[in-house]
Amino acid sequence: MPEGSDPLSDGEIGLLRAWIDQGAKWPDGADVTDPRLDRARKHWSFQRLRTVSLPKKKAADTWPKSTVDLFVFAKLSEHGLSPSQPASARTLVRWIYFDLSGVPPRPEKTSQFVAAHAIDPVTATSTLLACLLDWLEAVADFCQSLFGLNEFIYVD
Repeated sequence: MPEGSDPLSDGEIGLLRAWIDQGAKWPDGADVTDPRLDRARKHWSFQRLRTVSLPKKKAADTWPKSTVDLFVFAKLSEHGLSPSQPASARTLVRWIYFDLSGVPPRPEKTSQFVAAHAIDPVTATSTLLACLLDWLEAVADFCQSLFGLNEFIYVD
């Protein structure tokens, strides 16, 4: 409620409750007073979901692995670009460690990952991610036990 305004009457509150109970349908032709709302109507995130057909995959295209990849690959191709080559196991383990822990992996962890990645890349990556996410959860629990849940309150 705007500051300094009178509160809504019981009748006005009843009208709003009835409108909400009926589905709170906003009239299609309602006037928009704020220009930001007009821009929001056209923004992709406010559009209704619609069914789209998947881009066609050529037999020679080996990069797209999922349906999302098909859309990414189609846009890249549309602009004359191609996907990057997959990262080496050594690069991948460093990216994962830096992203999740902020520090590089120990040399023995790198060697273990490179060896496991050579056998089964998906399992090696999943295992490493699970291990580091467990570590992050333990760090979060430790910090919460030190500082408490509501110790720091964000004020805008």
